[in-house]
Amino acid sequence: MNQKQEDLILMIFKTHYGEWLTPAQVRAIMCAITGTDALITSVRRAITNLTKQAKLVKSENAIAKGPHGAANHVWTAQ
Repeated sequence: MNQKQEDLILMIFKTHYGEWLTPAQVRAIMCAITGTDALITSVRRAITNLTKQAKLVKSENAIAKGPHGAANHVWTAQ
């Protein structure tokens, strides 16, 4: 994932400040903005990188269901 995609993902979190988002929700918003398809693994990697940079916070308790019913952690902007 390039820096431009990470910047877009961070902008999405800042726009939804105070909301807890799953990677699948971020991917859906990102695809709607860009009009292109994004790989969920790239979105997850960017979220991990932004978390390591202390720009996002991962909830240890809140978990939401993903698009296929699997449990997904949620993040919010720092």
